[in-house]
Amino acid sequence: MTGGVPRSIAESKEPRTMPLLPQVSLALLLFIQGGVPAPDSQDLRGISLDALIQRLPRVGSECQWDSVKRERLCDPATEEIQRRLIAGTRPTDTQWRDALIGSGSVRIRSKWPEAVPFAISMRMPAWLPACEIRLQPRNPGLKAAKAGLLYHSTCGTYSGWVYQDALYQELGTLPLGRHRLEFDVVVEAGDGSSFLVKMPELPKGVIWEGSMTFDIEIVATMDDAVLPSKGEEVDAGVRESLGIAFANWGEEGKRTALLVLDPDLSASPNLVGVALSLRIEVLNHGIPVETMQLFANDYDQLALGNSVSKASQKAIAFRTSEKIPADLEMSESAHASWTLRVTGTTEDVLAGWDATRYWAGTLEIPIDEAIQGEKRRTGPGGRGLWIYSPSRR
Repeated sequence: MTGGVPRSIAESKEPRTMPLLPQVSLALLLFIQGGVPAPDSQDLRGISLDALIQRLPRVGSECQWDSVKRERLCDPATEEIQRRLIAGTRPTDTQWRDALIGSGSVRIRSKWPEAVPFAISMRMPAWLPACEIRLQPRNPGLKAAKAGLLYHSTCGTYSGWVYQDALYQELGTLPLGRHRLEFDVVVEAGDGSSFLVKMPELPKGVIWEGSMTFDIEIVATMDDAVLPSKGEEVDAGVRESLGIAFANWGEEGKRTALLVLDPDLSASPNLVGVALSLRIEVLNHGIPVETMQLFANDYDQLALGNSVSKASQKAIAFRTSEKIPADLEMSESAHASWTLRVTGTTEDVLAGWDATRYWAGTLEIPIDEAIQGEKRRTGPGGRGLWIYSPSRR
């Protein structure tokens, strides 16, 4: 098991295979940070705050970019709770806890393997622009955690680094057994202004001080924390999630094969709650010529734009291949000698915070099946421009 945020979504082990990051508009980066105004939502103004909090979507699925209207469209509950906070509404301690935990702003596993430093995940919801959330543990020996910025950064790369750092934060080691973790929590609003666009602004300063308590259990093995899962139905979902695409890649635009892991939970409901961490061996005439690791994750909001999943909860991973010939794209007769050996692993699965299981099976997939499956899922236009965020990991 490797700790921390998974490697960059298209990272290869050899630096020469890394493409240049496509130029991304600042408007799109601001959209990701939650900084572009969205439509009003008058229809929710009459419901109670408790009911509104129950309707809050998970962080990461609050807003979508409408390419036709060229604006960000957000879930009405996201817009309404932000409007109330700006107007001065202050939730109770219980309401704050329900909102932050229920939306996935703070994520913590109830079981954790002893051999891995205990970690939590934090993300900023779109309804808290230019804010920080800080957690100070009361338990001796554990480190503090935080997420967010007290201003709207105009540097998308730096904002991405801050976001990545918050996603997997190691707090320290804990012995076997049950533990009650207690945190003092501060939510602070900073400067929401920007010279680029008018931002909605919360009153500056601390808008909530409270506490959170979690009961967790430190267990002996990874399989005790995240259960292994396999079988025909789960195997079929994994098979359907994996494909091979071809794209012009890198500075020279060389035609390159990419292995893509893009589970669609709406089409494969047996994958709900299952982490997909795959070791993929590329074989030619039965001989392994290349090995890579793919972990389907929702960490990179830019890369999620490449997903063709129809589910509200998306995850994706892709990597370039050095050994799969680009001419396989056009020459079906050459497919017969190439296969993929796919094995489920535990690498990074703890970072799949909503997963209670991981896929532990093995598949042999003809390369033709992976190529044709990708074409079937994406259509003649493919996935368009491949984009992803830079990573320090």
